[in-house]
Formats: sequence, structure tokens, C-alpha cells
Amino acid sequence: MPSGFEPADRLKRLKSSGIRRFLSSAKKMPGTVNLSVGESDFCPPEYVVDASARAGGEGKMHYEPTNGIPELREALAQKARKEYDLGYNPDNEVLITLGAGEAIFATLFGIGNPGDEVLVPDPRFVLYAPCVRLAGGVPISVPLPEERSFRLCADDVMSLITDRSRVIILNYPNNPTGGVLAYGEVVALAKVAVERDLIVISDEVYEKLVYDGAGHHCLAVFPGMRERTLIVNSLSKTYTMTGLRVGYVYGPSELISAP
Repeated sequence: MPSGFEPADRLKRLKSSGIRRFLSSAKKMPGTVNLSVGESDFCPPEYVVDASARAGGEGKMHYEPTNGIPELREALAQKARKEYDLGYNPDNEVLITLGAGEAIFATLFGIGNPGDEVLVPDPRFVLYAPCVRLAGGVPISVPLPEERSFRLCADDVMSLITDRSRVIILNYPNNPTGGVLAYGEVVALAKVAVERDLIVISDEVYEKLVYDGAGHHCLAVFPGMRERTLIVNSLSKTYTMTGLRVGYVYGPSELISAP
């Protein structure tokens, strides 16, 4: 061990994940119902398992382009067109990542500068604030009150915007609350983002897990939003592929294809 060895200063500002501590403890307790992490309670579809085994048998385990397998990027571009009528060029507007976690990390590092303020929901996914801090930014908590069913209010966002505000992270359906936004609420937030020139990281990992007639509204479809929105998503929740770490980002080519 080198004399004086210690973690970098940036790591000293972070706290370890409480979720991961609970997960480690739960795995040591047989019969425990583990609600610590966002893990679906069903197995991956059979066609996913079969395709994974077939790919392994065919030796498809080699280096691919930095932005991801071309066929996967094309399939995701088709998904955006089919589900949201959004056109993304698979060559320079779709990026494959190691899960949504790397997507969040990469987008914040790609657009943030030291001192930039990033508005983050609270309660929030455990990675948001640490990633903001590691990127040199300042996380600004935006409350999600229980009496409002944990929904973000445009007026609350406006009250927290300053001259240093650059990014807002939106996460709906929300992790960990499960809250969803009504159409009018998304319209109001989109208007704030356009008027105050905010970049939006829209974490839509739980887009398919909505119930009781609720709907998911992709933020990038609203006027003025496609060019300022980075949509983060993954295959983890919809297909129970958390361990395979397949995430992706839709966004403007200026960032997605940056060196």
C-alpha cells in the first residue's frame, strides 16, 4: 500500500448507497422479500433467453462499435418512431450504454460544467445526486410532496431556477415513488424547460410499468423539447434484464456523437 494512499477528494463527498447495503443484507437472509432494488418479479421472456443463448453459441462476444451494435440502434430508432413518432438517426442520435446508470453518468458528464446547477427530484433515484457531484455540478432538490402523489410541479421548478441552472432531471414513472405525470403537467414542465433554456435528462426506464389507466408521456414529443431532451432508457425493467446491463440514450447528434 503506497504511503498516504487515500481516495480522490471527489469520492469523499459521496455517500455509499443505502439500497446496496440493504440488498447485500437481504441476500444473506433466506426467505426475505427483497424490495431494495428495482427488480421485476418475473423471468425474462423466453425469446430473450433463447436469443441470448443463440448469440453466445454463435460467438457474438467480440468488440462492437463504441456507440453500440448497429442492429440494436436501428431497432431502438424504430421503437421511437413506432411508439412516439420521434425520428432518431441510429448512426448518430442513439447511444448504447452499460445500463441506464452509465447513461445518466455519461449524459451529465457530457453536458455539465463545474458549478452548473442540476435540478433533481426528491425523493429520487440514488445515482442522480452523486453523478451530478462527480461531474462537478451542484444538485438542487425539487420536492415531490406525498400529498401531490409525488408529482413534480412546474411552479416549484421555476422557484428554484437561477442563473446557474442548466439541467433538470425528470424521472417518470418515478423511482422510487411510482408517481406518474398527467399530460397537462408534462406540458407545463416542457414550457418551463423551453422558456428557461434548460436541458432535460428524462429517465424513462419505467415507461411500461404504469397501472390503473395511467399513461406515460414521452417528454421529447412536446414542442421545442426534442432538441433539448436526452431520453434515458434500458431493457432492464421491461424485460427483466437487469444483470445484462443494456441501456440507451436518444438525443441530439451534437452530444450523442461527440468525441
